[in-house]
Amino acid sequence: MLKLFLILSLMLLASCEPMGPLPGGQLSGTVVSVPENWAAFGDVEIMQIETRSESPYSINIWAVDVGTSIYIASGSGAQTEWVEHLQEDPGIRLRISDNLYELVVTKVTDTAELEEVHARYIEKYDYQTDVAPDDAWVYRLDPR
Repeated sequence: MLKLFLILSLMLLASCEPMGPLPGGQLSGTVVSVPENWAAFGDVEIMQIETRSESPYSINIWAVDVGTSIYIASGSGAQTEWVEHLQEDPGIRLRISDNLYELVVTKVTDTAELEEVHARYIEKYDYQTDVAPDDAWVYRLDPR
């Protein structure tokens, strides 16, 4: 009986939103218009992204604003499941509070832009890493 309860609990959690480092499924919220400037969200520590719309996969993630744009990054590149999803379909949904923003990711390759994003991550999260800006996979989130 306990095994059945655990299996059912795990199945239920798998269809929920992300919890800490555990991925989730479809994000809930209200779809709203993309802001012209993301600076108002600069203090939000953790956001969520949803990839793979046909079978939603969501995670908690750090994001930074630089100028009027917002960025997410993966220091381990294509080794993460969500990055693999982005390579197949760049469409995502970003959730901040109860608002959902429908976006498309663009991989950043410009060295100056990468350095700005890297510096902003260090500033916002007081985070030091041995991953050089050009080793990280950085994505700018743009309106669809």
